[in-house]
Amino acid sequence: MPFFEGKIELYQILFLLIIPVGTPILMFFIKRKLLWVSPIMALVIGLILTVLFYPSIFTDIFTNSNDITTRYWLMLVVPAHCIISMIATAICYATKRFRKSR
Repeated sequence: MPFFEGKIELYQILFLLIIPVGTPILMFFIKRKLLWVSPIMALVIGLILTVLFYPSIFTDIFTNSNDITTRYWLMLVVPAHCIISMIATAICYATKRFRKSR
């Protein structure tokens, strides 16, 4: 049994809030020219987080025994993660443009 088994709330907060919003903000302060990479970085970090929390999702995908949890994760959670990350990146770009025009 993995260490993170049963910690769905922590996983959802990390995967849907902290990582997709925190990665663009971090890239905004570290290297603004590479801000476009932040949605990709957020997705990779999110997938690594998923492997740590729920490795059974990937074994379901690779063995073609998709249960409802795997389908839910693929159809709802991953696209929501990507959309939140892109919105946060767009906000960082707008902030960058606004600060540059002043």
